[in-house]
Amino acid sequence: MYKVLDAILTVIFPPRCPSCEDIISYRQFQTRGFCEECATKITPVRGRICDICGAPLRGNEDGVLCGNCVRRRNNIHYLQGRALFEYSGPMKQAMYRFKASHRTGLRKFFIKSVRKNRNLYRWISRHNFDAVVPVPMFHDKVRRRGYNQALLLAREISREFDIPLRDDLVERIEDTKPMKELTEAERKNNLKNAFKNRTIGVKLNRILLIDDIFTTGGTIEEVSHALVDAGVKQVYFLVMCIGRTDKKRGTSYGCTDM
Repeated sequence: MYKVLDAILTVIFPPRCPSCEDIISYRQFQTRGFCEECATKITPVRGRICDICGAPLRGNEDGVLCGNCVRRRNNIHYLQGRALFEYSGPMKQAMYRFKASHRTGLRKFFIKSVRKNRNLYRWISRHNFDAVVPVPMFHDKVRRRGYNQALLLAREISREFDIPLRDDLVERIEDTKPMKELTEAERKNNLKNAFKNRTIGVKLNRILLIDDIFTTGGTIEEVSHALVDAGVKQVYFLVMCIGRTDKKRGTSYGCTDM
């Protein structure tokens, strides 16, 4: 019965792998989210991770912090973050399609992956967050694209953990350049004054900020800063993908911001 239904749905609504775009069966789309080949190349975040940003620690990194956080830890407004996957391989292409090609079904893969990750699920549950907040997108870009991918992910987390969704606390007031085109210093200036709080005196003790990708952390930091200025006491974050950092330079590989 399941095989017949799977075949019918695959013919009528042929799903595609969000990375390579190959047609896959409906059942495979529901279970794996990717084609078999791409699924085997996705790298979950596991093993030793940075205690602040949650990035995988490289073999030459001692202690509990990545090079990026060692360099920036005295100048950040978020307390801690976690990520599901490394920003590499099939996930890089999938995230591009998620942003630019209306592959919004990836949000379902995101929440299923959260459910399967027991450590992450417990991490979210035990913090008793007062609200889930998506990283905002510039209003013109939302109108052109039709959606904010961070908001789609935030809605999934809000429903799964029964945490109020707040997308009214901070807004993006500058349409910044793509981060992949800039140096580290240029990225910092690019994001300066890009966000502002929409209200003050926010009485929230602990919020979970949601975005799709964490690379150098500039976007998360600027939004966290705005939230703290608005009155939020503690900011944590969750992203689908995170890049590895270079210990000496504190920069992340595969940086992009669209």
